[in-house]
Amino acid sequence: MNFERVLITPEAERHARAQHLLAGWPDLPVEKVSGIPEVQDWLKRNYPDPIGQGKRTLLLDVYSGEFLKPCPCTQSHINCGYWILNPVLGCPFDCSYCVLQEYLGPSPITVRLNWEDMLSEVSDYLTNRRARSSLRSRSYFGGGGLDSCPDLPFRIGTGELSDSLALEPWLGLAPALINFFAGQEGAVFELKTKSDRVECLEGLDHQGKTVVSWSVNPEEMIAREEQGAATLEARLQAAKRVAGWGYKVGFHFDPILDEPGAGEAYEEVVKKIFATVAPEQVAWTSLGALRFNPRLAPIVRERFSNSRILLGEFITGLDGKLRYPRFIRQPLLRRVSSAIRQAAPQAWLYLCMETESVCQEVLSLSVM
Repeated sequence: MNFERVLITPEAERHARAQHLLAGWPDLPVEKVSGIPEVQDWLKRNYPDPIGQGKRTLLLDVYSGEFLKPCPCTQSHINCGYWILNPVLGCPFDCSYCVLQEYLGPSPITVRLNWEDMLSEVSDYLTNRRARSSLRSRSYFGGGGLDSCPDLPFRIGTGELSDSLALEPWLGLAPALINFFAGQEGAVFELKTKSDRVECLEGLDHQGKTVVSWSVNPEEMIAREEQGAATLEARLQAAKRVAGWGYKVGFHFDPILDEPGAGEAYEEVVKKIFATVAPEQVAWTSLGALRFNPRLAPIVRERFSNSRILLGEFITGLDGKLRYPRFIRQPLLRRVSSAIRQAAPQAWLYLCMETESVCQEVLSLSVM
């Protein structure tokens, strides 16, 4: 982590957790601010790359809204039933394709300190959901074809608007969440990351309720498009350690990038994964081809001169996002899913933000 300063709101300054966290970075200057809008304005006025500078700025805040929300997924595409928990906004890694650049804009990495409120909200929701246990979320997974899977666990994760482990072990949030979910019924908690900071997970009594997942890409693409993130080898070795501690692990091929030799490169990633962890240790895998809001394109051009993600062919999808045409993305998705099926026939495989017809054709044509 490469933070240059810590900012703190008046509400956060009065919170007991603030001083505990600040003790972890005694040499960083601490400045008082009114809130996120003030910091955003300051970043825009003072830095040529306000998004990059925001990744080096930490804000401690107290949040009064809802922490738990359904994944927005995307219009006219399959909803996987995932729920997101947002105690942290922003990520210190700098991936060229990251939608947070456009979604959050120039913003500090924000840590919401009132975890007790968050956990109380989740507990209440799960209690009410158990009372309505006949309700099931609709999702589509592998198994040779399209399957409604009525017995899927209710999944909650923190990797949507942040990286789940990038601020560990300083933050101490991941162990707190693991311990909390160990005592919950009817839910599986996911930590999703591009880091190898897993030491804080060792020795926790997770009760099999937490899955630790990694976003993966070929090594060359990681080096070019995922600045600051761990190498593929480091991620896989971290997954091996975590699996050795009794956790199930997951892998997200998302976003899959189309470029020359991509098919062979992703097949090699699959081989490396299952040469490192056993198929029975994998809870799920997901696939998703690159897609993004058109407003992200000029940001990528300005911030990432070496990126190749905009060199592909794109169309505007039903949801208004730019994505590869179906004749490009469907064969690539099918090739990766077939490689996974060959290596791990029982792996729980699903597609992210895809149409029902693409899900059906890709999963039904995957080699079993």
